[in-house]
Amino acid sequence: RRCTLQFALCCIFLHCWFALQASAAAHQQQQRSISTSSGIWSSPPQSIGLHVPLQHQLLQQQPQRPCQHGASPLNLLHQQHHQQRVLQPQFGSSVRHFVMQPRRVKYRKAHKSQGFNETICPNTRQLAFGLFGIRAMEHCRMPARTIEAARRTLRRTIKKSAMLWIRVTPNVPVTSKPAEVRMGKGKGTLDYWAAPIRPGQIIFEMDRCTKTEALAALKSIEAKMPMKVGFVEWN
Repeated sequence: RRCTLQFALCCIFLHCWFALQASAAAHQQQQRSISTSSGIWSSPPQSIGLHVPLQHQLLQQQPQRPCQHGASPLNLLHQQHHQQRVLQPQFGSSVRHFVMQPRRVKYRKAHKSQGFNETICPNTRQLAFGLFGIRAMEHCRMPARTIEAARRTLRRTIKKSAMLWIRVTPNVPVTSKPAEVRMGKGKGTLDYWAAPIRPGQIIFEMDRCTKTEALAALKSIEAKMPMKVGFVEWN
C-alpha cells in the first residue's frame, strides 16, 4: 500500500510539472506573437483594463520603435495611458492647480449654519502625525482655495524634504447669488467649498523640519488665513 501511494503521488507531481511547462511555453509563444521578428508592434494588446478604441488610439499615436530590454508594448501602453490620465487637469487649465472638494455628497446645497459654530471638538486639538502644527485660535469658514494657497506657501517654505499634513476637509457647500439680484427665487448656486474651523483645531502638521523652519512657515501664512493662528509643538 505504501508503494502504491508513493507511486500515485509521483505520478501526480509529474503531471503537474508537465502541465506548468506546457503553460509556460504557450505563454512565451503568445508573447512572441505580439512582436514581430524585428521587434516592432504587430497587434494591439488585449485585456489590460482599457477599452479597445483607446488601445487602438494609443497604438496609433505611439511611434513604431523596437522594443528595448524591459520595455514591452504592454508596459509602454500603460505608461502612456498613465501620463495622459495624470496630465489631464481636472480643475482649470493648469496642471498644478488643485482644489479640495468631496467626491460625492448626499445633498448639493446645505444650510448656512451647517458645521460653522464655536463647538470645540477634542479629537481635532491634538497632533496626530507630525512634531509641529498650526492651530486655529478662532472659529471661521475656511474656503478650499485658502487651504490650497496656504499649502503652496508652506511647501515653498519648508521645502520638499519635509512632510506636510492637512487636517481639515472642505466638505460644506457655500452658495451665493449675483450682485443686484432681488430676494427670493430659491437658493443661489454653488460658489465654493469650505471647511468649518473651530477654536483650537489643528489645520496643518509638519515633520522632518526644524522648529525655526516651522515658525517661518507659520509667519508666511498668517496673512492668508481668515482667522488668528497659533503654533503647536509636540511635548
